[in-house]
Amino acid sequence: MYQDDEMAEVAAPRGRRTGVLAVTAVVVVVLVAAGIWLALRGGGRPGSPADGGTGQANAAPVASASGAGAPGGTTEPGAGTSTAADGGSTAALPRCHTADLDAHLEPSAGGGAAGSIYVDLGLTNHAAHPCAVYGYPGMTLVDSAHKWLPTTLRRDPGEPTRVTLQPGQTAWAVVHYTHIPADDEGSPCAPAAAGLAVTPPDETTQLTVDSKLDDVCQHGQMSTSPLTATRGTH
Repeated sequence: MYQDDEMAEVAAPRGRRTGVLAVTAVVVVVLVAAGIWLALRGGGRPGSPADGGTGQANAAPVASASGAGAPGGTTEPGAGTSTAADGGSTAALPRCHTADLDAHLEPSAGGGAAGSIYVDLGLTNHAAHPCAVYGYPGMTLVDSAHKWLPTTLRRDPGEPTRVTLQPGQTAWAVVHYTHIPADDEGSPCAPAAAGLAVTPPDETTQLTVDSKLDDVCQHGQMSTSPLTATRGTH
């Protein structure tokens, strides 16, 4: 009887010690886990911003607006630089729109040959900003009511040049037609033209030029050179 009581008294302290050790182990594990969690929260992952950023360690770089594929200017030959109307060279600019331009006709510096008429078509930039033209103008004959007349427009051989127009500057094209009637036309050729409807390059709307033209024969056939920075000869 006494022996069993003594064994129970010895076992009790051992059980308490085992429980204390178990609790201590649990506390240590909790503390270690808490330390790891705090370390991760405070230090962050490698590459993570500590100032409340995205936390993306390998975020994709932002492409520069000047890099490949960024919106740019036109793609026609010579778009990198332009010939200015004053003879200089300038950086490429957006093209001139119809609303930026005025059209007018002037007697050509080269005069005319027998049966042929040459006039210079000018497109003047009246906008407050520079712009550029490139290529051939479109045009059709009009009557006094600005109604379109039958017209055949041909392009003279030439190398188009991108022309930069500062406000007030003009690009020029030489326009040619004949007043010699075709075999199936009367004289004078009819109907008489009272001007031109001119379409700037790459545009879809027209400028009307009121200018009395000599009879445009050969069924309204005309030709034009590409636009240049200076008035040319033929």
